[in-house]
Amino acid sequence: MNKIIYLIRHGETTSNVEKRIQGNDEMLTERGRAQAALLATRLANYPIEHIVTSTARRAQETAAPLAVARGLTPTCSSLFVERQHPTRIIGKHIDDPEVRAIHTEGRNRFHDPDFVYEDGEHFERFKQRALCARNAILMMPETHIAVFTHGVFGSIFLAVSQRGEALTSQDMEGYFNFRLANTGISVLQYGTRQGWSKKEEAWTVLSWNDHAHLPSGSFITS
Repeated sequence: MNKIIYLIRHGETTSNVEKRIQGNDEMLTERGRAQAALLATRLANYPIEHIVTSTARRAQETAAPLAVARGLTPTCSSLFVERQHPTRIIGKHIDDPEVRAIHTEGRNRFHDPDFVYEDGEHFERFKQRALCARNAILMMPETHIAVFTHGVFGSIFLAVSQRGEALTSQDMEGYFNFRLANTGISVLQYGTRQGWSKKEEAWTVLSWNDHAHLPSGSFITS
């Protein structure tokens, strides 16, 4: 089985600019729509056979120009949405005292397996969803698949591609350093590779956060 996955973060949203906690209904800004158009042009000659998007509006809007250009109908899946924040902080500024308090507790208890992030996602739940997303991709018949998703989800998808079920919250501390810019493209390949001591079926990261299609200084990573 061989797969090439083009892992892509959505374009810029108002909440990216205003530094607010996003839900699933965020729309792209004018610049975000321009980023999506540039992305579609960049990917015009890539052998993409299928498009998968998260159910978030911003991911679907980012995928739309490419889908139209290639005549493809995207598959939308909630497996690929961003890590879920507690509902009561959606739309609030990241410096809001309530947001700061929740984020501080979440970071302080990130390695606590009994910690529940209100109605948001704690590490183990987020990991299991990412594993399901990885497996769903592997089950798809197409070889070249573009996946339109989100910043933090991109980091954990990378992590589970490399560590699988063995991924720990301590491992994840390091993978959070791998960030995606708005419409940044990462390419992951699944297939047989020569490991250090043996051949194995595994994921290889071919590139990470390629945003050469964007004008200098026009992307946001947070």
